Amino acid sequence: RHEAQESLDRARLAFQRKYFDLVGSELSDAAGFLRIEAQESEGEPHKELRRAADVLDVAAARVARGQVKDVATLDRASLEVNTTEAKFHLVRAKDAIAKRDNVRAGEELIMCVDHLERAARDARRADDPAVQTVIAEVRTLAREMTKGMGVVPDEVTRMTEAVESVVARVW
Repeated sequence: RHEAQESLDRARLAFQRKYFDLVGSELSDAAGFLRIEAQESEGEPHKELRRAADVLDVAAARVARGQVKDVATLDRASLEVNTTEAKFHLVRAKDAIAKRDNVRAGEELIMCVDHLERAARDARRADDPAVQTVIAEVRTLAREMTKGMGVVPDEVTRMTEAVESVVARVW
């Protein structure tokens, strides 16, 4: 699957190597990806994805003007992108669950926790036991769902609340 993270990782590496033109290009690519996702969504996810894309554009402009002195700025932008992506995929998982499409819901949850895991790293909270527990539990449930396993409504509620709590914790 294609993700904005590939461009964010390349932008970070380019910044460390002082290839500042490449940083801007990679951040713009990631912003473009988020805008495409925003077009495929509505409501709050649409707004949040657009806002995360704008954050990347601002970071690219700041890098181009020489205003960014360390990778922390890129890490903060990555954190915003990944928390936004985690919430986006959680909404899509809930929609799939409502349609009783457990395989798709499981796939969305896997993407959600992948983004959540990256956000935790960017926020330097990857070793937080509460974060690790939720990621592991949701990933396990998501894998079962991709195999067609049904879910109990109470479990879905507990799981989605736990993910929302961890997103807030790392953000």
